[in-house]
Amino acid sequence: MKKILLSLCLSLFLGQLINAQCVGLRVIGFNADTPDQILLEATSDIPANTKFWLTDREWDGTNFTTMEETVNTWTSPSSSIIPAGSTILIQDQMDPTCGTSSHPDAAPALSTNGDELYILSAHPDDVTSTSQICFAVLFGGTGDITGFDSVDLGPFDNAEYDASLGPITDASSWFTSNNFINLTPAFCGAILPIELTDFSAVSKDKMTELTWETATETNNQYFTIEHSVDGRNFAQIGMIEGAGNAVTNQYYDFSHETPAKGDNYYRLKQVDFDGAFSYSNVEVVRFDFNGLTVRPTLANDNITVILDEVNNTNTTVAIYDLMGRMIISDVIGRDVIQHDIAIAQLQSGSYIVVLQSGNELHTQRFVKL
Repeated sequence: MKKILLSLCLSLFLGQLINAQCVGLRVIGFNADTPDQILLEATSDIPANTKFWLTDREWDGTNFTTMEETVNTWTSPSSSIIPAGSTILIQDQMDPTCGTSSHPDAAPALSTNGDELYILSAHPDDVTSTSQICFAVLFGGTGDITGFDSVDLGPFDNAEYDASLGPITDASSWFTSNNFINLTPAFCGAILPIELTDFSAVSKDKMTELTWETATETNNQYFTIEHSVDGRNFAQIGMIEGAGNAVTNQYYDFSHETPAKGDNYYRLKQVDFDGAFSYSNVEVVRFDFNGLTVRPTLANDNITVILDEVNNTNTTVAIYDLMGRMIISDVIGRDVIQHDIAIAQLQSGSYIVVLQSGNELHTQRFVKL
């Protein structure tokens, strides 16, 4: 009886370990076109040296079949945790942007005529329960994805999740395409070579006030302040010199005078004298400026830019893709409150409308279907 109870306790304990390993990682983007890419996101802190398995083998509800398909591993860095919100890009012929990968090609060879992708807490040959399957995405494959977090996108070669559209398990929350999508990791959550005790961003007088504090600094040349409107594509908006080497508290501040309407994402990039760099956590500040409405937000041929009030001067309006490239530029004349823009020529995907009136800048996102 003692042996039976001991065996049962061990089984329950091991089961808890497997479940714990499955918490924390999901797919938020992939390209099956050359080069193959997988974009992963940490949904909770991932401990150092944690291993996950990635495979495009097919799960039949009991076992993984199609043994000719690839199996890859991704392991978090051995020296630090991966904070929740970090993203990791795995791509053919390149090292992952964070952690290590076991496969010579770095990413499973995804098929362009229908496939699936699973994240596992064990090798596919050793998976006996859905509790060991952390996340799965089907894009034309026929695997069984019931009993765990998953999404079926249909037969598309490439896709990217947009959190602003809904839950990740809803296919309508994904941008899908048969054209290559530029997948850009936001940050990897590496530990700064400084002891950062505080980093905050707050709204004040239509601006964002950023402050941060360090307890110690080693070889710290400078900080750059980076801003994003989508949480993935960041641009530098300022630079502050570091203290070099310090063992006493150092205080820093920076004002962003032209935040965008909606969510604004901020992070610090700390750069050493030898050129090495790392990132802080991301802070989000939301501004609900009056000034701009775009309709419809899901559009085919035209969008209408609506101003909240009549302007006394000409207003510049532009459309940017998520890589920050200006695609369309136009001018809204004086005393005009509504302006139509033709977008039929744009490729399907997400875009940002930027309206500049004097010193004010307003933005709103829409999706070209």
